[in-house]
Amino acid sequence: MKRYIILSLAIAVLIITIIHPVLARMEDLQQTSDQKSIGDLGNAGDQKNKSDGQNSGDRESMDRENISYRENRSYREEMNYAREKASKMMEEGKSMRQEREMEGMGFLSSEDNSYGEYVNFAIDRQNSSILNYAINGTPLFNISCDFNFRSIESEGSQTRIEDTSGETIIRIHDNPSAIINIMTKSNGSASSVRHIAFALASGVTAAKEDSLIRIGSGDVVGYVGGANATSISTGGGQVKIEMPANSYAFFRAAPVNLNMSYNLQKKVSQEIEDNGVGMEIAFGRNRTVNAINYSERMNLSIREMEKDRIRLSINSSETAGRIIIMNLDNASLVIGHGERLRINYDSEPLDCGDNPDMIFNGTDRPLCWISSVQDSKGQIMIYVPHYSQHTIEILVEPETTPAEPAGTAQGARTVTLADDGKTITLEVNETFLLNLGQEYDWNISIDDQTVISREVNVLVVRGAQGIYRAHKPGRATLIAAGDPACRKSVPPCAVPSRQFRVYVVVSGGPTDTQKAPAFEAVSVIGMLMTALLLARR
Repeated sequence: MKRYIILSLAIAVLIITIIHPVLARMEDLQQTSDQKSIGDLGNAGDQKNKSDGQNSGDRESMDRENISYRENRSYREEMNYAREKASKMMEEGKSMRQEREMEGMGFLSSEDNSYGEYVNFAIDRQNSSILNYAINGTPLFNISCDFNFRSIESEGSQTRIEDTSGETIIRIHDNPSAIINIMTKSNGSASSVRHIAFALASGVTAAKEDSLIRIGSGDVVGYVGGANATSISTGGGQVKIEMPANSYAFFRAAPVNLNMSYNLQKKVSQEIEDNGVGMEIAFGRNRTVNAINYSERMNLSIREMEKDRIRLSINSSETAGRIIIMNLDNASLVIGHGERLRINYDSEPLDCGDNPDMIFNGTDRPLCWISSVQDSKGQIMIYVPHYSQHTIEILVEPETTPAEPAGTAQGARTVTLADDGKTITLEVNETFLLNLGQEYDWNISIDDQTVISREVNVLVVRGAQGIYRAHKPGRATLIAAGDPACRKSVPPCAVPSRQFRVYVVVSGGPTDTQKAPAFEAVSVIGMLMTALLLARR
């Protein structure tokens, strides 16, 4: 009787060892099938709803289109005129800048017109207004003020406007984010509230998003925000700002030279409102630099700026503004295939994370985040826990790993939209390129970044979302939520958002279910031999 019990136990262990991987694999296939079925049902429902409403809505739709065409004809003509005027101003500025061999960020002033690499505008001194403000040839707004301009000075990539009382200062920056800073202060007298209005150009939309006002036209999207009792509202084709003494307001666009998540850029604007950002620095062509001080007592010194390194020093006497943002153009640093960025903080290398939220949340140690680097363009954010004098270095170096020569990371495997819902298997230290294209604004999340994560500072091709590396055996799900890029156009398209999902299995450990590990087979054979010996006795 004893021998039969032992034999039964051994056989049971053998069956469990062999059957378990098969069942796990079937579960994965079933999960994928269920997700596909749910998607098919949703699509079928959408088609049915469209069919039900099509016949009844056709006649009304035709009537609306006829009325809309007549009413919007003058609107479209006005919008086209504004765009043509802004485009003409941009071309005139380019021609004048080329004649004077002016490259990189910086304003060229001619009479009351200012021509920058990214930003163009005109000054109406008599009416204290800023006219025809445009980014990359896209007209956005005119700015009118209820105070008189005393001085207008342009130096490099910044134009500074001060009112007659010296209590209000407007700074306009020529950089990829086209930042406008407005600050009020008190000189000891009873200061009145300042009123500033952004009159939107034709085709420009404005909507309230949390505490910000989102302004958009085509591919250009920016946010208006404020701090210290600043009141901001929108309506009637305007964005209105009321500013008491010692308050602050700003306009900041998502960097027009980068293909980045607008949700991330909105978060940056919210951090500026909350005094979380101390300084934003843009590095451009011809060694041009533009620095925006969000913290009044922060100082910057550029020590070195070469094709393969940038070295700078920062210091501040304030505790706020612990985030430093740096935008790289494709001529400020040259990053080739097989190369990566490294960040040194006070001569010590920083391990940059994949999630920018860690920068916004902060900690008691310095942190950094680097966006996907495309065409040598990218964004860097550094969290400074304690201010004094700090040195930051951005270096270009070869990308090498123990298991992979430099330059081969993008040649191994490419994951595209065609892989939606699939399971891919990787070995430890193996990489893949995620290339979902540019038709959607993608936001990537991974449920277990200890299994796979993005290589944070490696050059990738345009339209790709990054290179991802397998770190240890296990399972992880990569989800990409995409908002169509055409939603930023005017009028916005009705294309729905979509979600991409891929399941990643990293082999080499107990969580790998494709085959039984060798040590399990050895243990089963040993148990069977032991059982046979006992049974023979």
